[in-house]
Amino acid sequence: AEQGLYTEAISHYDKAIQLDPGYANGFGIYTERGYAYVKLGQYQRAIQDFDQAIRINPYISEAYNNRGIAYSDLGQHQRAIQDYDHAIKLNPDYAYAYCNRGMAYMDLRQLERAIQDCDQGIKLRRRPGHRFEIGLCRSLLQGQLSKADVDED
Repeated sequence: AEQGLYTEAISHYDKAIQLDPGYANGFGIYTERGYAYVKLGQYQRAIQDFDQAIRINPYISEAYNNRGIAYSDLGQHQRAIQDYDHAIKLNPDYAYAYCNRGMAYMDLRQLERAIQDCDQGIKLRRRPGHRFEIGLCRSLLQGQLSKADVDED
């Protein structure tokens, strides 16, 4: 059901871009459509949209963060980290970018850096629902760190 919603959203974004490209440029339509493509696992199409969003406005931290998610899902964790770094540079309070970068570091087995980023995400996020999601991220990382400690023995 969720996939159908993202497919429908993409259709609406396509129409908005066709009807008024200027409107699409000004309101982050490419970033939003790119995220829908990520949710559908269409990472290359998502990256193309994020690239377009960044060309239009290189100051959209969400476009860098979401492109990082696409790269990470493709296993390109170093490239993802570069995007998360840029998102954080644009918006130092972007808790999700810290958590996403932490997960990329986890995938690269840089567990201490992963924990540091998730800790930073927790500090930045004050709304309870978001704290839980980022706290969950940290709990998963803690579990990976504990497992890594056991694996080394």
